[in-house]
Amino acid sequence: MNAPLLLRTAAIALGALLLTACKGPEGVYKLDKTETKKMVEAEIEKMPEEQKGMAKMMIGMFDSMDMSIELKAGGDAEMKATMPSLGGGEAPKTDTKTGKWSKDGGKIVIDGDGKKVSCALEGAKLSCETGEKAGQKLVFNKS
Repeated sequence: MNAPLLLRTAAIALGALLLTACKGPEGVYKLDKTETKKMVEAEIEKMPEEQKGMAKMMIGMFDSMDMSIELKAGGDAEMKATMPSLGGGEAPKTDTKTGKWSKDGGKIVIDGDGKKVSCALEGAKLSCETGEKAGQKLVFNKS
């Protein structure tokens, strides 16, 4: 490969890399069921034996549910959760919440319904505190 062609190719590759690196956190993040289940299972192991059975049953629900967070340009956020009907026979129900998001250092703070959720932003991954108990998180990947 000759030098001018090599330089052009390197410049294009560097430009593409910089454009990717400059992208903001805006986009749709979908629940990483595998990663979230691992974290929940680790928390269940810390529970008293009498509480583990019901908690383990709840883990099975992760496979049949979908959750997403959309961070929109301008600071709007939309969270969707589709859950199966526990009674059976009914179509899954989708619950949509809206709110605002902001970036605070390496964190994304989502404010919806008066509740603030703090999410660590690591590349294309959001790890969000559930707010129910310290250490419990939901993990989302940018799609």
